[in-house]
Amino acid sequence: MKTFTYNATYGETEELFLTYDKKEKHIQLYTVEGEPYATVTTTCQGKRLNENEVVVKNYSENEGIPERLIELGILTPLYSIRISPWCTVPVCRVEEKIYEYAEK
Repeated sequence: MKTFTYNATYGETEELFLTYDKKEKHIQLYTVEGEPYATVTTTCQGKRLNENEVVVKNYSENEGIPERLIELGILTPLYSIRISPWCTVPVCRVEEKIYEYAEK
């Protein structure tokens, strides 16, 4: 398992690792101390996703997180969907590289 740095929008730098539940399409970030940091993915009722696709939360406290995971080659953006009248989120393909950063 590799860790990566993330420069949070509020100015702090965090060293993080992640977990990935392929069946549940869930990605969770943790600090190196093991504290939960952020839930990367969200659900979208009624939307059928392909096997390696996830809906990524890119708003509020998650601003900048999807971009960092894309930069690392963990996610590849595919298209966006509207989950509410005021919120559009990306659907991304999860790349094999995720397993380099995922806790086993």
